[in-house]
Amino acid sequence: MRRSATGTPATLEVRVRWRDGRAGAGLPVVVGRQKRLTDERGRVVFPNLLPDTYSVDVRDPDFVWSRVDVELKPGEDRTLDFVEPAGWLPTATLLDSKDRPVPFASVDVRSRAPVAYLRVEGGVQDLALYTDADGRIWLPDMHRETAVLTFRYGSREKIAWISESEPCVTVKLPPP
Repeated sequence: MRRSATGTPATLEVRVRWRDGRAGAGLPVVVGRQKRLTDERGRVVFPNLLPDTYSVDVRDPDFVWSRVDVELKPGEDRTLDFVEPAGWLPTATLLDSKDRPVPFASVDVRSRAPVAYLRVEGGVQDLALYTDADGRIWLPDMHRETAVLTFRYGSREKIAWISESEPCVTVKLPPP
């Protein structure tokens, strides 16, 4: 996101719905660098945004991730209807022994390669990722079969599995 130095602030209202039409209550919505939770009707308002282009996404392990870019003009009041897309998005969340998210932990993912040109010996793909500030990773291009996730944070390590039957997992690190 680039910042404009001038212009009357804009307001963005985001309305979130699940694919089946239910309101997306209590879901975290990120606009630029701001994160807020939706209310019981699936709505959240971001006031006083500088005119600019913002990335908007819903970050919940049960909500299929997607991102929308929105350009806000000076003084504009804009409403964005955000409906969960159809699809499959495996996610994993890493927590410490006190149930707090572990940001920027190392994650090694080993799974079958989703596209032919990524295939390496035996058709297996190895990825090295890091959890985000909320302790999460998203695997949008993962093949719909089991993948092995190895989380590392300092000297602690935890192995987990993710698959089509269990696409969203929460992993808890042992105490230090």
